[in-house]
Amino acid sequence: MNCWEYMDCPDEARRECPAYPSNGTDCWKMPNTMCAGGRISLSSLAEKVAFCRNCDFYMHYVRKKVLEHLDNPVVGNSDTL
Repeated sequence: MNCWEYMDCPDEARRECPAYPSNGTDCWKMPNTMCAGGRISLSSLAEKVAFCRNCDFYMHYVRKKVLEHLDNPVVGNSDTL
């Protein structure tokens, strides 16, 4: 799921956001995104870090990635050698 879908961003905000249409799962890595459904434009890294740490989409995505990682077997585990 992309950030604009999760956050239900209006079409106009999507079109203006640099994360749209191909970086919807990596929005926190991009400057000048239109966050919070297009209500907030974040340009500096400091703004992004502070905002993303409390963003519902970011937390959903991070949680999903951590769970995927935990479900995958460890590559290179010394017990399997």
